[in-house]
Amino acid sequence: MSAPNSPNIHDHPERVWNVVPAHTTPEQKKVIHQLREALADRLKPEDDDAMLARFCRARAYSFAQTKIMLEEYFRFRETSGHQELSLTPEISDFLKYQTFYFLPKPDKFGRTVMILLPRNWNPGANKAQICTQSFYYLVNTAIRAMKPPKENYVCIVDLNGYGYRNNDFGVLKEQASILQNYYPERMGVSFVVNAPWYIASIYSIIKGWLEERTRRKIHILGGDYQETLLKLIDADALPDFLGGKYVHPPQEADMWAME
Repeated sequence: MSAPNSPNIHDHPERVWNVVPAHTTPEQKKVIHQLREALADRLKPEDDDAMLARFCRARAYSFAQTKIMLEEYFRFRETSGHQELSLTPEISDFLKYQTFYFLPKPDKFGRTVMILLPRNWNPGANKAQICTQSFYYLVNTAIRAMKPPKENYVCIVDLNGYGYRNNDFGVLKEQASILQNYYPERMGVSFVVNAPWYIASIYSIIKGWLEERTRRKIHILGGDYQETLLKLIDADALPDFLGGKYVHPPQEADMWAME
């Protein structure tokens, strides 16, 4: 099943999977120009019109709402240091748990693919802070690798082996907030595979944190997902545990072994 009101996954992929940014109308370009003038003292040289357009799309090109969102983002950017994060020993160690990682080969449209494995997450391991820093590091690494006009990545959430012991609504809510408020329009599409029967009750909570635009990008596929994923990702790039031929290096550390 797909998230409520999501488009049919068999429609034209470039539209459903948000491969290419939507065409900007003259009226929308006017809003971008107004924002550039109003926020001139906060903008950096790398803050191009494509960046402003992503924030605008997240707020339906409302000048007032987009301006507020950008001002909040600028405060976050100036205080968090998230864009300057490097691969520290702490982040390197955390990535060994393989809670999330990027595939070495992009999808058929040239976009980076992120794999999330919630089964490897142990809420009792007190790793929330380094998890967030690692998430920033990976997303920023993916963004730096993007070549215009591509500007988003693909996310595959594999719930095989996932159980209530892995639930951590605090981390989930924080990451949802990070993506929506500070990285708008960076997630192009998300597939949730091997979803257990009870995921509907958990998603009913999670979707309350998500904006409609984000919810429409989420497709919950259960166990019938290989045909869809192979439309997007070559078999030699899709992990073997998802029905492809790519063999990812084994997990080097187990968060559950810390108990």
